[in-house]
Amino acid sequence: MTLPARVDSADPRLLARPIGETPLAFVDVETTGFSPRQGDRVCEIAIVRRVGARVETQFTSLINPECSIGPRAASVNGITAHMVNQAPCFRDVAAEVSRLLDGAAFVGHNVGFDHGFVCAELARVGRALTTMATIDTLALARVHLDVPGHSLGVLAQVLGLASGQHRALGDVGATCGVFDYLVMQLGGWSTPLQAFVGHHTAPSPWGFRRRRRH
Repeated sequence: MTLPARVDSADPRLLARPIGETPLAFVDVETTGFSPRQGDRVCEIAIVRRVGARVETQFTSLINPECSIGPRAASVNGITAHMVNQAPCFRDVAAEVSRLLDGAAFVGHNVGFDHGFVCAELARVGRALTTMATIDTLALARVHLDVPGHSLGVLAQVLGLASGQHRALGDVGATCGVFDYLVMQLGGWSTPLQAFVGHHTAPSPWGFRRRRRH
């Protein structure tokens, strides 16, 4: 039996917490296609868990999606069937993924895409996502950064960050850099979590829209 994904709690006490004291899980997934509802799966995941600016731990792995990687997705991420053939399936890493996300704010660039795929993969193995909120660095950048473009690649170039080139851990690193810059724009690490939530680019958490991160 599958469990529904838990939605953001919107607990006022949590939302009042300074962002510098908030557990943050920066997440990026590479996938076989662009919609989990159409059967597309995760083929790589990276998570960096921090409290404010302090890194606690990180996890990254190729994932055997147990299905073919679509040509459009492969042209974006460069991941081949040969690369994932001996990789663990998502069910093999689900406990670790859940541990890293538990109780944290889920941060991503076009967060609806990554959040939707992680929700779908966890539901497949009977787990619910237990994050406190979602934070979308793409939506925040569109509001607060006056730059030529807001894709992750453009922001990385403008801000002098290493670009991830559509691989999960590199993209998470770039997302962390964009987020840290946004924190300074929004008042620093004492700014409450509330200032970072509620901005989203996708209409649903299930990844219907193709992500525009680069």
